[in-house]
Formats: sequence, structure tokens, C-alpha cells
Amino acid sequence: MNKCAMLDVNGVIIQNNCNDPKGAYYLLRPEDWVVLEGASEAHKLLHKNKYKIFWVTSQNSITEGLISEGKITDMLHCMKDMFEIYCGYWQVVSEIAIVTNDIVGDDSDPEIRRLKAEVKNDAMRKLIEKYDIDVSQSFGVGDRMSDIDSFEQVALKYKYQILTPYGDKLTQKADASYPDLLSCVKDHLTNLQKQSS
Repeated sequence: MNKCAMLDVNGVIIQNNCNDPKGAYYLLRPEDWVVLEGASEAHKLLHKNKYKIFWVTSQNSITEGLISEGKITDMLHCMKDMFEIYCGYWQVVSEIAIVTNDIVGDDSDPEIRRLKAEVKNDAMRKLIEKYDIDVSQSFGVGDRMSDIDSFEQVALKYKYQILTPYGDKLTQKADASYPDLLSCVKDHLTNLQKQSS
């Protein structure tokens, strides 16, 4: 079996390049995407430690008709290629799962949030099955409470939260919180080494 790192994209790998305090801004052009400091190095560490890396992202801009799924896919694959050039490895990112749904409704409605989360959870379950993932050796990193809930729903052993100005406040369900992905990955790997010795 394999181990994996499931990474949310917005707020974990890239930042929203906006002034909106709620972060309600869609990244519709590659020049809007700013890779967060340390994200590339974190991917390199994960790859060296034999993790399958999955990018799992909900892009409401597709659902709202602001951009096509093909264009988002192209931009994410371009970013994936940049990471692989930096890391010096091919296939650093095993797969990108772009989660789209046509569920319409106010996100403050718990039932709407549950239905949207289930679509994301199904996408992650498919990755777990396809790549023969051992969830007891795997972890997820997100910046929103919904990310942490999804990691819990698919039984990932470790659930980490990146604290950003646009993400949610610290959730009790996260095993730990970090300022960035690199700090998270370094700490995770260090803790695993301590546990095994």
C-alpha cells in the first residue's frame, strides 16, 4: 500500500491575490496565482519520503460559469509542471482532482455544505482506491474547516490546517495548525521519525 498527502490548493499551495477580507475571489488567470513560500520545497520533501501527492480543489468559479474546467485544469497542470522542474522529479504530483458540482444554494445552509462536501469526499475516496492508499499512513492539509471535515470523513490519520487571512479560524478537529505547508510537512516528518524510534 501507498501513503499520501492530500493537499487543498487555495490557501495551502497558492494564495488568493486579492484584497477581499473573505477571500471570495476567483483565480481566473495564471498571473493571479501566487505560489506560497515553501510550497515547492514541501513537495520535494514529500516526494523524497515516498508520499503520493494529490491536489484536491473545489473551484466554484467553474460552477458559476466564470471559467471552464478545461482552463482551470490547464493552469493547474502548468503549475504542476513548474513544481516538477523545481523538484527535479517527474510525477511529483500524482494526480489533480478538481471537484465541481452543480449544487445551488447558500453555503450558510448546513445541508448545502454537506452536499458539496460529499462531492469532494467522493473524489478523495476514488483517489484512495485508485492508488491503493493506506489512510493510516496518510494526511491532509487544508485552510478551511470543510477541508478538515473532509479529511476526517475519508479517514486520513492526520489532518492539518494552514492558518491564512482568508481561511477559517483554527478548528478543534485539526491535529495541528501551521503558518505554511513547508512547516507542516517538516513537523509531520519529524514527528513520524520520533514515533518510529
